[in-house]
Amino acid sequence: MVLLVDRTLQILTVIILLIIKSPPKIFSSLKTFLSLALLLLLDFAVFLINCITPPKPKGKVVARGDPGYQGFWPEFVPPNPDYDSRSPCPYLNALANHSILPHDGKNISMDVLRPALQKALNTSYTITLNVANGAVQLLGKDVIDLGDLSRHNFIEHDASVIRADTYFQPDQSTPTKDIINALLDSASIPPSKEHPEGALSVADVAKYTKARLAHSKANNPTFTGLSAFHTLFLTNNCSMLLDVMDGDVRALRTILLEERFPDGWESS
Repeated sequence: MVLLVDRTLQILTVIILLIIKSPPKIFSSLKTFLSLALLLLLDFAVFLINCITPPKPKGKVVARGDPGYQGFWPEFVPPNPDYDSRSPCPYLNALANHSILPHDGKNISMDVLRPALQKALNTSYTITLNVANGAVQLLGKDVIDLGDLSRHNFIEHDASVIRADTYFQPDQSTPTKDIINALLDSASIPPSKEHPEGALSVADVAKYTKARLAHSKANNPTFTGLSAFHTLFLTNNCSMLLDVMDGDVRALRTILLEERFPDGWESS
């Protein structure tokens, strides 16, 4: 519940910043503003529902018949770097590597992407709608290749907690191992039965995010800060480490570095 409250407050803060600053690219129309406001209301409604309903038991998070039910995932097949399209997002790449999304990562409609995220990762409607709407509005199309998401400062952004800045790593489709390992090494929750290699806390992720922002500011001559829109995406991405992955270091190591769902794993 604490994580849900934290994420809702983070999103609320970003929306307020958006309203105050009103960047032209984001608030180009009343429709866009109302869409963001609706996302906030929907997210808060999800939070209230989660407060009064019990969590799904392990093995029941993914519906019977869907990929990942009881931790059984379709076969993992690594991408062909000469043909397959991949994105800066390890979750989308993993969905393609397991053929939950088209394995070549090409010609994916939002009607295919949204349910794949929701069913496999147990993400909220608001998260998936935010990702889909961002792609449609910024890329100008609703059928995409995963590689389209690597266009710098569209959805992909600097100061990521899992990728080096584009200035240092032009190919954003591949994991940045040292940055990911540093994130996982910062985990302060000790190993337990549920988390054999420990887990990340909210404070861990917040501290590492702050460090990544400081690194970009100090070392990347092209970094001019994050727009409110990219701050929203960064917030969502960080919350997924905690809400979807439960901060679990072992599972995160596999998904972030190999872009593969571990056998027996299911979303929290």
